[in-house]
Formats: sequence, structure tokens, C-alpha cells
Amino acid sequence: MANPFDVQPRRWTNLTVLSDDVDFAYCYVFYHQDDGSVSLALGDRWNWDVSDPLSIGYPSLGGNPTWFVIDPTMVGPILAELEKRAIENDDFVSASRIFDARKAFKV
Repeated sequence: MANPFDVQPRRWTNLTVLSDDVDFAYCYVFYHQDDGSVSLALGDRWNWDVSDPLSIGYPSLGGNPTWFVIDPTMVGPILAELEKRAIENDDFVSASRIFDARKAFKV
């Protein structure tokens, strides 16, 4: 399984993993678009088969693990749910990162 902390596509900078559980991982990044603009983005990926050390999860590009960008209208609800789960699980490191992301996205 690809470690989300190691998934660093070239168009994504300052990547911060917010949540990583058995099934999914979320991050926030600065995403460099084709037109040269840079925007704050929330990313997601499926970890896929965690029992298979060769599994790279989804999405992947050219055999390399990557992330996909979450629609901006979904950022607030997703971050709120991630923060709630982190607090319920006493994962205060993730909760702190998620809080910082919510401030950055202003949600």
C-alpha cells in the first residue's frame, strides 16, 4: 500500500495529510494548474488493498500513486466530518491539522 505521506505529485506542493485510515486518506495542498495558477485544494485517495504491499491505491497515474481534487463545494462538509471523527478517536494531531485546513479554506 502506498503511504499517503509519500504520495507527492509534482503539481502538488506543501502537502499536509489530514486523515489516513484503512480505506481513505485526505490532504490539503497547493495545486498547480495547467494555466500556471495555484489554488488551495483538498485531495482524497483510496488506500485500496492494505494487505498487499504492492498496491498503490487509487487514483494512480502511470503506475504512480496520486490524489484527486475534491470539488470546492464539498470541502466544508468533508473537513467538518473529518474533524469530528478525529476528536471522537482522540486523534488530536489530525484534529489540529484539520482545524488549520478549515482556517485556510475559511470553512
